[in-house]
Amino acid sequence: MRLQRFNSSISSFRQLSSVIFFVFGFAAIAPSCHLIFKSWTEERITMIVQDMVITCLIFFLATTVYCARFPERLFPGKFDYFGHSHSLFHLLVLVATLHHTVALVNIAKTSKYKENSSWW
Repeated sequence: MRLQRFNSSISSFRQLSSVIFFVFGFAAIAPSCHLIFKSWTEERITMIVQDMVITCLIFFLATTVYCARFPERLFPGKFDYFGHSHSLFHLLVLVATLHHTVALVNIAKTSKYKENSSWW
C-alpha cells in the first residue's frame, strides 16, 4: 500500500517535470524572435526559424517520450537497464542541444558584426 502511494507521487512529479522540460525546450523562441525582429535578410530569418522549429520539435519529442514512458510502458521488463524513457529523454535533449549549438554557430558565422570581432 505504501509503495502505491509512493508511485503515484512519482507520477505527479513526472508530469510537473515534463511541463518544466517542455517550457525549457521552448526557451529558444525569445532569442530567435529578437534575431528575426532585427530585420535581417529573408535567408537569415528562414535559417533561424528552421533551426528553432527543429530544436523545439526535438525537445517536444524528448518530453513526450519521458512523459509517456515509452518504450517501457509497451514492453514491461525489457528496458529496465538500457533504452528506457529517461535515457531516451537525455539522449534527445543532448541531440537538441547539439543542434541548437550548431545553429548558433552558423548564425554567428553569418553575422554582420563578424568583421569587427577577432574571435572568428
